[in-house]
Amino acid sequence: MRQFLACRFSPEAKITYTYHWDGAPFRPGDQVRVPSGKGEKIVTIAEIADQPPPFATKAILGPKRPEPGKLL
Repeated sequence: MRQFLACRFSPEAKITYTYHWDGAPFRPGDQVRVPSGKGEKIVTIAEIADQPPPFATKAILGPKRPEPGKLL
């Protein structure tokens, strides 16, 4: 089932950007990779909806990858 994820680019950001995802469900607080004008960015999911917003969304690229040498 498609999820629509409202994401923040930083913890202090007041604005969210909505993306969609068709894979295994995410939860608020999860970090994911999204496309941006400056390449791939890591964002934090603020809210999740099952219904589409009234505008087009881009796809989430996937979950945040673990940093080399660190465990999740």
